[in-house]
Amino acid sequence: MIDIVFVIGIILLFIVLKIRNHDKVSHHQLSEHLSKQERAGKQGERYFNRIIYKYLHDEDIMLSNVKLNRGRQAELDTVIITHYGVFIFEVKNYSGVLIGKEDDDQWIQQTKYKTIKLRNPIIQLNREMDILEEYLNYKGYYECVYGYVYMINHNAPIDSNFILNDIHQADSIIHDHLNRYLSVTAMAKIRDLLKQL
Repeated sequence: MIDIVFVIGIILLFIVLKIRNHDKVSHHQLSEHLSKQERAGKQGERYFNRIIYKYLHDEDIMLSNVKLNRGRQAELDTVIITHYGVFIFEVKNYSGVLIGKEDDDQWIQQTKYKTIKLRNPIIQLNREMDILEEYLNYKGYYECVYGYVYMINHNAPIDSNFILNDIHQADSIIHDHLNRYLSVTAMAKIRDLLKQL
């Protein structure tokens, strides 16, 4: 009897170690395929989601990496659905100094070692808002879609109503935004629509 229990224990231990090792290898393989800039972006998104989660009310809904593929494609970093609307947060974890204007197609990122041209995140955000609003309207939801770029390193080159540098700004926007009111049912239906994509 003790031998059978011992053998079963060894088998279970082997399975657990195999699963843990597989997870580590998968994460490592994923990291190898992402560029340094993409890894920084994913880290910034996780950081933002972790801190904004602390400010969410019980009925608020947060979704990450929502992929829209309805004719036009977009990936939304974070979507928060509250009683006051649907909010897209495009999270940027840029280092260095950024140079650009609100309507420039590209911004310049200057770091200690290089200069890079970046897609203007405000233009990217406006496109994402248009695609999401078009999709929700098509599904019969004429809710207000709002969007903001959250700069992890507080280094936006401009002052803009679309750019946030502080988590308290994000909290205020998603909870004190206009007088629009979505029911819990409508919030859940919008969540379900976005999860289906």
